[in-house]
Formats: sequence, structure tokens, C-alpha cells
Amino acid sequence: MLGLGVVLGLLLAARAARAEEVRPRVVVLDVTVSGDAPRELKKSLVASLGGGLYAAGWTVVPPEKLKEALGTAPELANCTTPTCLETLAVMLGETRLFVRARITAAGAAYNIELELLTPTAGSGGAVARIEQGCEVCSLGELNSKLSDAAVALKQRAAEQASAADAVFRVTIKSEPPGASVTIDGVDTGTTMLSADLPAGRHEVTLRYGGYRPATRTIEVNRGGVNELEVALERAPPPPPPGRYRPYKGLSLAAIGLGVVAVGAGVYLLAIDGDGTCDSGGECPELNDTLLPGAVSTGVGAVLIGAGVYLFTRKRTRRDVSVALAPLPGGGSFVVAGHF
Repeated sequence: MLGLGVVLGLLLAARAARAEEVRPRVVVLDVTVSGDAPRELKKSLVASLGGGLYAAGWTVVPPEKLKEALGTAPELANCTTPTCLETLAVMLGETRLFVRARITAAGAAYNIELELLTPTAGSGGAVARIEQGCEVCSLGELNSKLSDAAVALKQRAAEQASAADAVFRVTIKSEPPGASVTIDGVDTGTTMLSADLPAGRHEVTLRYGGYRPATRTIEVNRGGVNELEVALERAPPPPPPGRYRPYKGLSLAAIGLGVVAVGAGVYLLAIDGDGTCDSGGECPELNDTLLPGAVSTGVGAVLIGAGVYLFTRKRTRRDVSVALAPLPGGGSFVVAGHF
């Protein structure tokens, strides 16, 4: 019988050890007591918090192990950021859960705040918070409430994790119907449509020919009205064809200058070789205007052509400039730009 009892005892111990192994491990980072609470209260609160965390299904890492880790890395004290928590988790044997507690006392009234943190949470590290108050509490009632708050913290974390994993049906409509829809940059279909989206904010963009694109942000959540209806605005009509000539003044000026330049060039060509001759038939001074006349005529033709082009062109963003440049034997107009 004695041997049977020893075997049963060993089996129960092994079973209990395995149960402890599957329990998530949690580290109590800090228990802060402020206000006019008695100094000896913190010790009992730490014990009550540990009991509540154990009742919630967690195994509490011994405080000595946390103290040892902070002794080698004191900069991790008051750790709250994901990066800091990740470093601390590795030092404590891959523990992924951390709890902070704040108890504020004002006479017989107490306020309890519990916060659960993990390295995989957002920028703040927190995944769940619980706050409970007690207007008139004895010390025994306070410890009992702290234990209950630890259990409620576990439930709150489970609820928030479930909500984050859930998807909800969202209906999107537009006027006029048939608009193309992108959700968070992904083409989803055309209105009216229904899509399953996770909880949180999503950016929805609708497009329809002849209408302005519309972008809306929708908050998807449990119990909310997950529906979006958008009335699209008509896009302004394009300018009438053939009436919009942004370079009309410049084109007319170029044509005018071109006509003047061609006229001057023809005149210079006409007087080339003429001069003043004496009675003996000798002409000591003859006009040498062939080159200036040809240049002026050519520049005038270019100006007229450029002016006609600009006048008939509906829109251009290129720069065009007209300048007066002297040349040997005469003057000429110069056009610079892209046509």
C-alpha cells in the first residue's frame, strides 16, 4: 500500500508540473501604491494580485527572477515599449506577458488600475486595461477586489483578441451605382458590393467615369452600422474644343513681326546692288544687302509660321520667346523655344 501511495503521489506531482508548464507565464513589473495607504499594504496587494493572476490561468514569474534581470540591465526598469519588453522577455525565458498595477488610496476609498502588456502590441505595448473603484473598502475587501480585477484583466484581453481576429460584413453603395471600389488600395469590385473586413479603420475609394473620385474612411466594429453610401460629384466639363488658345496674343504678335520682317527683307533684296553712280557710269558705292535681306525674309517666314502654329494650338505648356538680335549688315528677329 505504501508503494502504491508513493506512485500515486508521483503521478499527481507530474500531472501538476505538466499543468504548470502549459500555463502562460506572466511577470508583475510593478505594483505602485500611492495616496495615504498604509506602508505595509503593498506586500498584501502583491500577494493578492499574484493569487488573482493564478486564478485567471497564469503562472506568475517569481519576483526574484525579475529583480535579477534588472540587476544586469537596470535600463529596463519601468519598461513599457515593445522593444524593451522583447528584451526583457528573452532575459526571463521568453515570457510574453507583463502586468503593471497602480492602487491609489484616499482614506477608505481606493482606485485599482491593471494593465496587461506584450512585446507584440502596438507602440504602447498595452493590450488590455482594467480600472475599478471602491468608495469605502476595508483592506480585506481591497485585496479581494484586486484579485477579481486580475481575473477580469484576463477576460478583457481574451475579448479584445477575439474582436481583433473577427471580420464583419460591410456594405458599400454609391450614387450613381456601378462605381469601382478600392479598399485599402486593393481593387474590390463595383457598387453595390459587400465585403468582409477586420475591425478597425479602412480607406475606401470610389471612381466612376465623369465623376470626381471620392475617398472615405470607415470604422468597422462589432455592433456598429457597417455601411457606407457615397453620392459622387460630377467632374467639371472640359473646355470647348477650338476656343481655348492660351497663346493667342503671342501668336498674333509673332505674325505681325513676321510680316514686318518679310517686308523689310524683300525691300533689302530689292535694293541689293543699287548705288550712286557718277556721269562717267562709275558706281563707287553699291548696296550690299543680299545677306541681311535673306536673313530678314527667312526670320519673318519663321515668325509667321510660329504665330500660325500657336494660334491654332489649343494648349501648350512649352515656353516661347521672341527677341531682337543684331546681325552684321542689319537686324533680325529671333524666336526661341519648343514647338
